[in-house]
Amino acid sequence: MAEGPRARRQVRKDRHFSEKHEHDGNTITARWEKSSDGIKWEYDFHLDRSGYLRFRRWRFYAEAGLAKKPVIVHLSTNALRVEYENTDLALYTVIWHEDYKHITEVANPHVIQTSYRSPQLTRLPAWT
Repeated sequence: MAEGPRARRQVRKDRHFSEKHEHDGNTITARWEKSSDGIKWEYDFHLDRSGYLRFRRWRFYAEAGLAKKPVIVHLSTNALRVEYENTDLALYTVIWHEDYKHITEVANPHVIQTSYRSPQLTRLPAWT
């Protein structure tokens, strides 16, 4: 018998970091949050100034037009998906180490065209 979605919130002992997980059997949607005072919470995953997400020592490109914005990361046994305000930004195939704590390989990057695209033109490589 299949179970419906489950939600769980974990708070570390210092009470300034929490994880919210929703699990439907195949996918874990994780929202890592942080707080400086334990009252006001904000997302812990933000894109860097170039539009990349750092996750488990890997960098995943999402969207340069959303630099410094908070994002949600969806993990499954073979995929990582980056989302911003209910819009998918990127999808990657991931291969986990047998301990399921470390990513050993990332493949098939798929960046989705969205309305958040940066107005900055992409720099072309120099031709020699």
